[in-house]
Amino acid sequence: MDTLRDTFTVKELCEALDVGRSGYLARCKRPLSTRSRANLELLSKMKTIHAHRHTRCYGSPRMTRQLRHEGSPCSENRVARLMRQSGLHARPRRPFRPKTTSPDHAAAPSPNLLAAAEAPTRPAQHLQSDITYIPTAEGWLYLAVVIDRFSRMILGWKLSNCLHANLVVVNAR
Repeated sequence: MDTLRDTFTVKELCEALDVGRSGYLARCKRPLSTRSRANLELLSKMKTIHAHRHTRCYGSPRMTRQLRHEGSPCSENRVARLMRQSGLHARPRRPFRPKTTSPDHAAAPSPNLLAAAEAPTRPAQHLQSDITYIPTAEGWLYLAVVIDRFSRMILGWKLSNCLHANLVVVNAR
């Protein structure tokens, strides 16, 4: 009703919405309830937390923990309701993926020679390798593996905390 008061009179709005004029005017003069004031205060703290770049991904569970840590007692359902009403949404973080290569768009990609080759008929005829990264509490580890395509056995592997060429270079003797 408050937004339509510019266009219509209070009497017209009250008649259209079947609301008593004296009740509407009393509600306009009535101060906010204690709960409403507490919700507004909590919402301002939530907006402050949500504005920070490291905490803008917080949903209601983490937001509740943060508010309690800052000394504002609240329930998770109340925080979820206030977030929903005010349009605060958790922004999911994209998982960190380390860059293992630097793409050279001018260079042509290497052809897959094994795709056109016949199936191997004996061990060690076709070897293939791959590199993967493993997240640990101390940082990323890089794992290089050599697999025999005939038996699917792992012939060798090497683990390193840095991605240098010596991780994949084979010492032929």
